[in-house]
Amino acid sequence: MEPDRETREETADRIRVLAGTVFRSLHDRHREDGRTVLFVYLPVMDDYRGAAKTDLMRNFFAAEAKAAGWFFLDLVAKFRELEPREAGELFIREDLPGFTASRGHYSEKGNRYVADLIGRKISRHPELLPEAAIRKQ
Repeated sequence: MEPDRETREETADRIRVLAGTVFRSLHDRHREDGRTVLFVYLPVMDDYRGAAKTDLMRNFFAAEAKAAGWFFLDLVAKFRELEPREAGELFIREDLPGFTASRGHYSEKGNRYVADLIGRKISRHPELLPEAAIRKQ
């Protein structure tokens, strides 16, 4: 192996360190300003199929969040409960005219689905809701 080439594990370790640093920085900055950060893992189509690569990322994010006491929502389990046709409808299947690289992003239906999941999950955590929402309850 060439001395300047990293192994996959070394690269993964560097990414984990960098990601952890970014998450801690975001959390700390918002806490200083009196805000609560909510980290959300938004599923991609590979998550529906159970890709090992995305499972590794999700597990890393979940472990970091748990260790640091951050709010972290992983929407993959609910996503995997869908029928294949339903899951496919949540994503743009082909690039839209004038929007290169739109394929794979959420469709309107996908955005509504994800927003609804997030809304239901955070409604169980009053500390994540704006004061106005808490007063209405």
